[in-house]
Amino acid sequence: MLTCLSAWNAGEAGLYELRYSGTQVLRYFVMIIGIDPGNARCGWGIIKKEGGRMLHVACGCIETSKTLSEAERLFAIAEALSEIVKAYSPSEAAVEAIFLFKNPKTVIGVAEARGVVLATLAKEKISVYSYTPLQVKQAITSYGKADKDQVLGMVMRILKLEKPPKPDDAADALAIALCHAAVPDVLKRIREARS
Repeated sequence: MLTCLSAWNAGEAGLYELRYSGTQVLRYFVMIIGIDPGNARCGWGIIKKEGGRMLHVACGCIETSKTLSEAERLFAIAEALSEIVKAYSPSEAAVEAIFLFKNPKTVIGVAEARGVVLATLAKEKISVYSYTPLQVKQAITSYGKADKDQVLGMVMRILKLEKPPKPDDAADALAIALCHAAVPDVLKRIREARS
C-alpha cells in the first residue's frame, strides 16, 4: 500500500546548532510535507527547508485498492498518512487545492480524499496551507502554464535529484512542498491570521 522511494530520518523541525571557530550560530529548519490528494493514488513528498536550501527527505504514493469500498479507501489514506507524519514529523503541510475537472466523478473522489487529508493533518496538529496547480507551477518554474516535464525538471534541479521521483503523484507532491517552501514566512503568518 505504501511506497517510499528514499528515506532520510531528519528529526524534528526546529533549531539546530552550528559552531564555527568557537562561535555559535543557530539556524532554523522546517520539515514540509506536500500532498497531491486522490482516492486511488495520494502522492506525498517531504522536504527539509534549511535556510535557503531545500533537501529531499522522502516521497511516495499511498495507493488504495479498487476492491475496497469508498469508506475503506478513505480510511486507508488516513491511516497511511498518519504513519508518514509520525515517521517524519513535518511541522507544515502543503496540499493541492481542488481545481476544475472535466469529469465530475473524478472531482468528487479527489474532494473526498482531500477532506480526509485535511482532517488527518488537523488531528496531527500540523499547519496546513493550500495551493492551486497554477500557484505551484508559478513558484517552481516562474511560469503558471508550465507543463509537467518543466515542473519535474525544476523539482529535480532544486532538490538535486539524479532520477525523477516515481510515481508522478510523488513528484507532484514534492512540487507542492517546494511551492510552500518558496512562500515567505511573513505571508504564511498573514494567511494564518486571516483564517
